[in-house]
Amino acid sequence: ASAYDWNCVFPNFRGPNRNPAACGSPAALADICDAVNWASAHLPVDHRRVFIAGESGGGHMTLLAAGAMPSLWTAASAWVPISDLARWHRECTERKLPYTTDMEASCGGAPGTSETVDREYHSRSPISSLWRAHIIPMDINAGIHDGHGGSFGGQGSVPVGQSVRAYNELVRASGKDLEAVSEDLIEHFETKELVPSWCDPGATTDPDYDRPVLF
Repeated sequence: ASAYDWNCVFPNFRGPNRNPAACGSPAALADICDAVNWASAHLPVDHRRVFIAGESGGGHMTLLAAGAMPSLWTAASAWVPISDLARWHRECTERKLPYTTDMEASCGGAPGTSETVDREYHSRSPISSLWRAHIIPMDINAGIHDGHGGSFGGQGSVPVGQSVRAYNELVRASGKDLEAVSEDLIEHFETKELVPSWCDPGATTDPDYDRPVLF
């Protein structure tokens, strides 16, 4: 950032995602907006180039902020993001990952506990508002092996389907339903950890990556 003379803002999301004030709460989202507005008012900012990016939990907040306030951003980039907290709770339960207790502390219990709890999971999930972000360039990335490792190790804790389903929300909001990825294909990505031979992978090279693009 220093080398390129960029202004960088790092909101703390109201702390770790294991308390109600964090984990995509309205207050955490407002902090992001406030931080960007402060930077725009006090620093030399090119208002045509205001970007948001994040990884994992930061990817979750990137998608959430892009959907909540799309007009604030020039573009957004999310890496292995969580797009659906209730689904991720199920995925963490199946994999015996500790994040289930974090989500329950943030949302008031496990999904299905009550309508109030389910509303918390929904409102804190990017899929509840991501459709609004179809008006800006969106970059969503995940690895084919993501979701098959342990906590902060191995190959990560967030399955690739969390990214692909976020993509589906965006293309459907753009009126491009035929470009959505089928649930059968997402399931194949996640369970087999490969792109099937019968699938058209699209462009498999990209100058911005130092590795092949699988799909």
